Amino acid sequence: RTLKARRVDSPLRLSDILRIMTQIAEALTYAHQHGVLHRDIKPSNIMIDTDDMPYLTDFGLARIALVGESTLSKDMLLGTPQYISPEQAKGDRELDARTDIYSFGVVLYELIVGRVPFSADTPYAIIHDHIYTPLPLPTAVNPNIPARAEQVLLKTLAKDPADRYSSAVEMMSAFRDSFQSSQLNDLPPTRVGVATVAGAHTRDTYMLSSQEDAATVTPTTPKPSPASYTVGTVTPYGSISAPYGSTNDFTPIGVSSRKHNNWLIGGIAAALLVCILSAMVTLNAMDTLSQFDLLEQVQLTSSAVARTDVDDLPISTPALTTSVATENNPTLPLVDARAAVDANPEDPTAYLTLAQALWLEDRPQEARQTVERGLPFATDPTTYLLSAADIAAQTAEANVAAAIYINALNQAVGSGSAAYEIARSQTGEFLYQLALVTGDGTPEIRELSEENSANAVPETLPLLNSMAARRFLTQDRPRLAELALERALAQDGTLAEAHLVMGELHQARGNNVQALAEWQLAADSPTAPEWVQQRAAELLQASE
Repeated sequence: RTLKARRVDSPLRLSDILRIMTQIAEALTYAHQHGVLHRDIKPSNIMIDTDDMPYLTDFGLARIALVGESTLSKDMLLGTPQYISPEQAKGDRELDARTDIYSFGVVLYELIVGRVPFSADTPYAIIHDHIYTPLPLPTAVNPNIPARAEQVLLKTLAKDPADRYSSAVEMMSAFRDSFQSSQLNDLPPTRVGVATVAGAHTRDTYMLSSQEDAATVTPTTPKPSPASYTVGTVTPYGSISAPYGSTNDFTPIGVSSRKHNNWLIGGIAAALLVCILSAMVTLNAMDTLSQFDLLEQVQLTSSAVARTDVDDLPISTPALTTSVATENNPTLPLVDARAAVDANPEDPTAYLTLAQALWLEDRPQEARQTVERGLPFATDPTTYLLSAADIAAQTAEANVAAAIYINALNQAVGSGSAAYEIARSQTGEFLYQLALVTGDGTPEIRELSEENSANAVPETLPLLNSMAARRFLTQDRPRLAELALERALAQDGTLAEAHLVMGELHQARGNNVQALAEWQLAADSPTAPEWVQQRAAELLQASE
């Protein structure tokens, strides 16, 4: 059970917080002493066993700090927006233990204060705040926090790594002392709800993972005052209100803070394993796009000698920001959600509620099966699947949500033009966000489509090819992006999403005139979803 799930029922007692976080600090410090950075500290990567022993898990983003070379492409960075450090958010390569200490401090801030320090509608808005916005004073949010404890949190979450503690153990020692000197035995249980709302019901990781989520984002530094726009959301199915978000709870690689030798072996093995898996994912994606094999080999071979000026240009577009007015999802404990399905076996809303509870309990396979069980009872299958995808985006891996969105898009093809346009807008926007902020650990969008639809629906291919192209741009593979866009436009020459991404490709290559022309086509398209028109308008305005 994750720390995130543990807090669903009620906030932790102060004694539990101090005990759990002290043990995690010891494990984290041990990792740092052996040159391993975790880079994705968050509540869903802290497991609590049946003996109440905490484990630091999911070293999928870890790397050996002493290697010197980053395992990432120059245009990528990894982390979870709510918990990412300012230097990670800027795309700095020279990271050290203080990066993990910042993320550790965000988790502690959330546990003590009652919410994460920065939470917004999009990953880029959150990243912007981590870089530029002063930390909300803990005592301003929760007056019960001792002044000395606040000072510890302020030091831990300093924007400049040089101003932070040098180790997690040192930080937790100061934090425990601050409460002992205050003689405060506990925090009121009525303090602001923690990740049950702030983490599970805000748009993350993807986004950018699970939201909080392990996410990969392009290191374009957010502007101090990014433009924002409002997009429409799908009408939730039944009583389930489902704004999309992301929480990427990857399969944990368990690491006990009591078993240091096993922890080190497991951490290093995991770091090596993720490199192997990343290579396998890339090879699998290239199998899916077999017609691009030769071109990709030529590109890689030529880049080994010298990158061309065109393909070496970083992709720098203003942050995509969205604002969606929605209510928090109602959540039920798993036992109650099961009882609701038993009592109402033909109510599709009950199945969605149960699926949500299962995802929160880290039982993704059962959750997907539950969504499928409820589908035959939905009078509007497209809206049902879109609602399921929205819920999955908040409580499961972004890949799961993407797969359900694509299923909804396929379902909508035969459901009338109105249903298809809704599915096109919702699915396209989610996949675009996912392509912007997700890295090499996520299967290709085309691969997701083929996995979930044995017989590809021709009407959906132009959109999926366009989103795959945007993902190739994020991966710094412009030639593959160009080929995917050529296919999309050959299938539908008026598709606004394709012109939007084509403009970004031209911008990445320094062809500003062509970029502006493509964005103007997208902005002026009478059939474009609202989010596409407004995104194109943002890009046009930013280029003036």
